[in-house]
Amino acid sequence: MRNNIHIDPKLTFPLVQWVLNRFDNENIFDDFPDHPTGYVRCIDYIHDKKDKLVSDGFSYDNLEIIHKELLRGFGFDINLPIEENMGIMICYSTKGHRVHLHNDTNFNSEGKGWELNQHIPNKFIGDVIHARLNILLSKPTKGGNPIIQDIEYNIDENEGWLCVSGIKEHATTEIEGDKPRIILSFGHWVPKEELLERGIITHEEINNFKLG
Repeated sequence: MRNNIHIDPKLTFPLVQWVLNRFDNENIFDDFPDHPTGYVRCIDYIHDKKDKLVSDGFSYDNLEIIHKELLRGFGFDINLPIEENMGIMICYSTKGHRVHLHNDTNFNSEGKGWELNQHIPNKFIGDVIHARLNILLSKPTKGGNPIIQDIEYNIDENEGWLCVSGIKEHATTEIEGDKPRIILSFGHWVPKEELLERGIITHEEINNFKLG
C-alpha cells in the first residue's frame, strides 16, 4: 500500500552513509541465511540496541522522526506496539538478492520468549496482525521492488509503503546493477479490526490466508 509518503532526504542520508560505512562489520550487521540469493546484511531489533548503535554514530533522532512520519502518514497511532520477531530493522542487499515469497507470523515466533509459543500454528490469527512500515533508503539501479499479493510496486527512493505482512504474501524482484538496496522497516502489531474497518485487509483475505 502506497500513500504518496516521501521522507526528506536530509533525514535519510545520514542513515544511508552509516550503513555504507559499516555493512561489512560483523559486530554490527548479521548475515540472514534464510535469504539464499545474493548478499544481504541486516540489523534487527534496532529499538533494543540503542546504546550500542548510538555509540557507533547511528542517528536515533532521525530514525524516530522517520518512524513517526510513517505512522502518521498511514494513519496509525504513534504508540502502536512493535512486534517481537524482527521489530525495527535495516537491511543492505546487493545484485542478485531477492526476498522470497512469504508471510510473517502474527505472533511472537522468533523474539525473546518465543519458546512459549511453539504450539501455535504459523497460520494463527488473533486480535493483532503483523504489518510493516517500510522506507527505501537506497534504490537499486534496477529491481528490488516489493511484490505484494502478486502486484509489483515501483517504489521511489525515500518513499514509504505499508505491507500487511502477516496476511499478504510478499517478496521482491531481483536486484540488478551496482547500487545497493537499503531498506528501513518498522514492524508493528496492528489491531485486526482496525485494518478491517479501514479496508486495508478484507475478511476474504483472512479466510484465504487461513486456508492457504
